[in-house]
Amino acid sequence: MKEKKKGGCLKTLLIIFGVLIVIGVIASIFGNDEDDTKQNSKSNNKVTTEKITESTTERKVELVNFSKTFSPGYYTAGYDFPSGTYNLKATFGGGNVISEGAGLNLIMGLKSDDMYTKTYNNASFSEGDIVQIASTLKLKFKTTEKVEKKKLLKYGRKGEKKTLSPGKYLVGKDIKQGIYDITLVNGSGNVISDDGVLNEIMGSGDTSMYVKKFMHAPLQDGTTVEIDGVTVKISPSK
Repeated sequence: MKEKKKGGCLKTLLIIFGVLIVIGVIASIFGNDEDDTKQNSKSNNKVTTEKITESTTERKVELVNFSKTFSPGYYTAGYDFPSGTYNLKATFGGGNVISEGAGLNLIMGLKSDDMYTKTYNNASFSEGDIVQIASTLKLKFKTTEKVEKKKLLKYGRKGEKKTLSPGKYLVGKDIKQGIYDITLVNGSGNVISDDGVLNEIMGSGDTSMYVKKFMHAPLQDGTTVEIDGVTVKISPSK
């Protein structure tokens, strides 16, 4: 009888030991699930935080009115003025206003002659559209509504500084290709290019007749520039 009791006790101990092992395994499994749950919770919180950060750092767009008066030359939307819709007003002299992109081919000025238009409304310029202002005309651009405020592009000073006396000059040989501001030095006469980009009378006399500075003239390789009766300085546009 005593031996049977010992065997029963041993059997009982083994059962208890087995139960403890099972409980340990189960606890371990639930512990891992809890860790995974915590990890997933942290991950979800991170995603939520990133979404909140993205939503609070969205770029703010500032809208402004734009108004500027331009003298004779070539001007590009995105470089010299923001793209948008403008009312145009002649403030001095007279000359052509041409823009293929904006669909403009006007003669504007302050003269009372019926040939001249003093104002033109709702001219729409897209990014990259170029407008030519010719002869002695000074033209004011004013937006019809606010446009996005952003930094205008630069021409990058492509070309070289040079003084040109009367004569003919081949771009690519005598002048580097580039975009130039042309400034009167002395004399009076014509500045013409064979591609039609330049056709100006420059001089120091009557400002209603002579141009003293022409802005952003694009001179391409192979173009011939003729200067007659006047000395000018060319410098790359900024």
